[in-house]
Amino acid sequence: MVRVALVGLGGFGAVHLAELDRLAGLGKVELVGCADTVPPAPAAAEVLERRRSVFHERYEELLEATRPDLAVVATPPHLHAEMAASALRGGSHVLLEKPPVVDMAEMRVLEELLSETGLYCQVGFQSLGSGALGRLRELRRAGAFGDELRVSATGHWQRDSCYWQRSAWAGRDKLDGRAVHDGALANPFAHAVMSCLAVLGWESLDGFDEVVVERFRANPIEVDDTSVLRVRHAAAELVVAVTLCAETVREPVCTVRGTLGSAVWGYTGDEVALDLAGRGASVERLARAGLLEEIVDVLSGEDRELSCPLVRTRGFVRLVEAITAAPVREIARSRIAVEGSPAAASRVVTGVDEIVDAAASRGVLLSELGL
Repeated sequence: MVRVALVGLGGFGAVHLAELDRLAGLGKVELVGCADTVPPAPAAAEVLERRRSVFHERYEELLEATRPDLAVVATPPHLHAEMAASALRGGSHVLLEKPPVVDMAEMRVLEELLSETGLYCQVGFQSLGSGALGRLRELRRAGAFGDELRVSATGHWQRDSCYWQRSAWAGRDKLDGRAVHDGALANPFAHAVMSCLAVLGWESLDGFDEVVVERFRANPIEVDDTSVLRVRHAAAELVVAVTLCAETVREPVCTVRGTLGSAVWGYTGDEVALDLAGRGASVERLARAGLLEEIVDVLSGEDRELSCPLVRTRGFVRLVEAITAAPVREIARSRIAVEGSPAAASRVVTGVDEIVDAAASRGVLLSELGL
């Protein structure tokens, strides 16, 4: 069995804990311990007790006491690099939640450690484990979409005031002098950016021909809640337009469009709607590999590759640097409506759904559409 330690029980850490409990039931892992700055919730405490896992308040104590084969790091983004580095220096492989690091300086530190130790680091961009992504990459390489290729993503979510008050780092660009970058593109919709990069095969690139970013905010935060990213490189275009102030909440989608056809992939799932010249319209349903189970299987000796090793996120981190360098502009108060109870109010931007969709489909900026 692979001995696993989990750092971070809140947020997506709860998802990892449930998966580790399942894998332990299959005899694949031993959950040797967990760490968090607050005591575990009752559901988490029950899992820890049942799996006889030790709880620590400090992640350093957890790593030192357990020396796990694999450390799962599901903590705030500005802590990822130091925690992953500590685990690697202690001889543990790492599953690192997204976004992996906040800049290329942190990326280089981890890459050097991986090179020195020969250890693995998988990053938790779950969409990269989808068979839908593999299918789209296969079609792109075969030229099935034709020329003038645009890969775009849209996201329409709402986040209320409780979301922005959930922790000291929520909605912050920096905290105690450290970069956090908790903006819409860099964190909540990081999967949208990464999925588009992966479809185009740009995920490991160090540079692009052109990068344009516009960031806006309707909420009283330091970062963006409504944004557009446009990247041009090698005769193709990537556009991600998203909002956390949507009029109507919808699941995000990734669209591939060229002169010979198109595809639509709801990247939180594994279904692809294709419309290709000479083939007509069709819907394909594909499988998905769980990234935690995947790295456990690799460490157990199975002959397979990681879906999202750290090196595959270089292009994403390069874009995070470009995104966070762009100024954040206030959205006019006349465009903002407040919905919900005073304790959990959501700010909704009038007309934002149509603007976000138009930006993604046409490759234009939000300001060009009147925001």
